[in-house]
Amino acid sequence: MSGSIRLSERYGVNPSLMVCPACGEGSGVALLGRLKGEDREAPRRILDRVPCSECVGAFEAARRDHPGDVLVFVCHPSVGEEPPRGTFPLLAGWCIVKAEAWQRIAPKFDGCGRVYLSWDAAVKVGLADQFAAAARGGA
Repeated sequence: MSGSIRLSERYGVNPSLMVCPACGEGSGVALLGRLKGEDREAPRRILDRVPCSECVGAFEAARRDHPGDVLVFVCHPSVGEEPPRGTFPLLAGWCIVKAEAWQRIAPKFDGCGRVYLSWDAAVKVGLADQFAAAARGGA
């Protein structure tokens, strides 16, 4: 039954706000209807699987304006050591690091132009301080 939704007896379409994992802004609405198992309220916010168009534009502009440098995504502390595959993880922030500086940090870096760091790794390389406020507040 593609395109259909099973309504919750108590919550109807049971909406949740989809939020961008990069900036935390609303990016859409998910209509969840009746959730499996029991008729319960949907979470108020759900992390979208992909960044919003504004964030994607900012990432592309950064790559265009800084060719050869590394786009570093610092994962929010709640993500843990390994971001889930197939989704864009919740971020504490992102930045551009000069290629030469990144080679000193990670000499075996393959040069793909972007990297995801766990919060612990960001602390070790000294990038966490600038994202500490975002990490405390979440998205």
